[in-house]
Amino acid sequence: MLDVSKTESMLKQMEARGTKTLFVDGPARQESWFFWSLLRLLRVVAITIFWMGVGMGAGLFVGIIWMIGTSVVTHSDVRMALAYRAIATPVAVAAGAVALLWNLVQAVRAARERSRNLADAPR
Repeated sequence: MLDVSKTESMLKQMEARGTKTLFVDGPARQESWFFWSLLRLLRVVAITIFWMGVGMGAGLFVGIIWMIGTSVVTHSDVRMALAYRAIATPVAVAAGAVALLWNLVQAVRAARERSRNLADAPR
């Protein structure tokens, strides 16, 4: 059976806190530096691989269009290997390098911010 007085007490506590949740969560436990760094590293690698794939796809699309256009203008055979070699691979490497540098800067910035927040936090 439902205890009405206990329910009313809980509702008064929720109103006093100004929240609609029944349970109050305590302060969240910080994960260790090792685990945090490992997750950041995996994130940097995953995002770099993703942007390399996007660069490869975009470079290959542009390369195929470029090779077909060049072959139409010059009346020669289409050499699709050049689309990979001359256009798609350099675009993918450039996209991956930019993504890697950007994410490394962001990871270092997040590490400094985390370190600063942990140093300022009361113990």
